[in-house]
Amino acid sequence: MDTIKKWVSKHGPAIILTAIALAIILTEFRAVSVSDRFVSASVVNPFFTAMGKWAIRFLLISLAITPIYSLTGWHFANKLRKPAGLLTFLFVCIHFGIYLYDRTRNDDRERTFISYFTEPQYIIFGLIAFVILALMTATSIKPTMRLMGRYWKPLHRLVYVAGIMMMLHSITAALSSKMGFMEGPAYTNELKLYLAILVALLVVRIPVINAFLKHLSPFAPDGRKSKRKRELVME
Repeated sequence: MDTIKKWVSKHGPAIILTAIALAIILTEFRAVSVSDRFVSASVVNPFFTAMGKWAIRFLLISLAITPIYSLTGWHFANKLRKPAGLLTFLFVCIHFGIYLYDRTRNDDRERTFISYFTEPQYIIFGLIAFVILALMTATSIKPTMRLMGRYWKPLHRLVYVAGIMMMLHSITAALSSKMGFMEGPAYTNELKLYLAILVALLVVRIPVINAFLKHLSPFAPDGRKSKRKRELVME
């Protein structure tokens, strides 16, 4: 019984988050599957654009875990960091896969493979984010972590670069297409909100600012409240 409890405690958060992600994919897919538009990398394809937006959302969740744990000591949140990052890559793969399929199916011009990632220019930002997230996903297993040694952390710090590239990809795609006009101000405001959250999460990671916030937080693992009070709050 204790073994089961330990397994659930260790893997439960990841299972819950994965179930939520799969439910999101199924819901978004069912909304467009009847019209056979789910294979179109177009601004009028809600499944294609939704996968891109959910990739950003899950990346922000992943980036928010460390500050939340640092300021609150909430262990449950800390267990969501890795699965949130892996699910980010899942959404990115679906978004990117639809793009590739659509371009290779509908483009009759003579062109090289690399041209699919250089026209238009915002594709470059998305491709950089994809490569970084692919490398991080491939090196997330323990054997690879041990093999890379001290080089593992510097590689995974590139997640900040991936986040910036994803925002540049989304914003420039909206500005260079009809998406911004079709979706209205709500869409551009949503992107601005994600950008503001990303900047805030990056700023919080600055050592001086992080130390200051931890000093202010009564719930931080090394905060000013006693351990017993922190446990009562977490309960």
